[in-house]
Amino acid sequence: ERVAVKSQDELGQLVRGLNKFIEQLQGMMQKIKRESGHMEELALNIMQGVTDSNEDASNISATMEELSANMEELSATLTLGLEHPDTAASYDNIGNVYNKIDYDEALKYQLKALVIREKNLGPKHLDTATSYNNIGVTYAKKGDDYNQALMYFFKTLDIRENILSLDHPAVVSPLGNIGNILVMTKDYGQALKYYFKVLDIQKKVLGLRHPKTAGAYLNIGNVYFYKSDYN
Repeated sequence: ERVAVKSQDELGQLVRGLNKFIEQLQGMMQKIKRESGHMEELALNIMQGVTDSNEDASNISATMEELSANMEELSATLTLGLEHPDTAASYDNIGNVYNKIDYDEALKYQLKALVIREKNLGPKHLDTATSYNNIGVTYAKKGDDYNQALMYFFKTLDIRENILSLDHPAVVSPLGNIGNILVMTKDYGQALKYYFKVLDIQKKVLGLRHPKTAGAYLNIGNVYFYKSDYN
């Protein structure tokens, strides 16, 4: 079902974009449905492919519903003004949903949120740090500009360490993200530095036997494996 468009402002443009996305999505789902039907006629050894196709369709549908809900939220918050904090939050939410299907669209909305937050809250606010982190995640997932990802993760880390503390649980995310990027770029020595910081915080905050502490140990072990340091 299409959303009615009456205005020519930014909200109208957003709704038109949503309608176009719905049309593309319906075409994709019809294609998946047709292909799934053909696949069901094949032998049992490809039945898992049918299941995967159906799951893909379900995932796309769920993402579409989430995106539609966030667009409705944005239409409500825009009445508060284009630079209202709630508008920034709506942009960020839409960007995070697009992060599952379209990185460039995700960045477009995440950067809109960042502009509002930097202007209203300043570059050193925790909400601004959230924008930095989300943008960094999108660049990391795109995989074509790890330097940009690192820049935003370091901004996040700096804000959270200064406002919260060096061993606050919220510091774990940017530390781990930085470590992940360094692993991707094969800078294993530096990656270990950040992974060990994560481990120290997890042990202190969560204890030695928490699953997240185990995950920190696993990340470190993987890096040593990549380095061929099997001891």
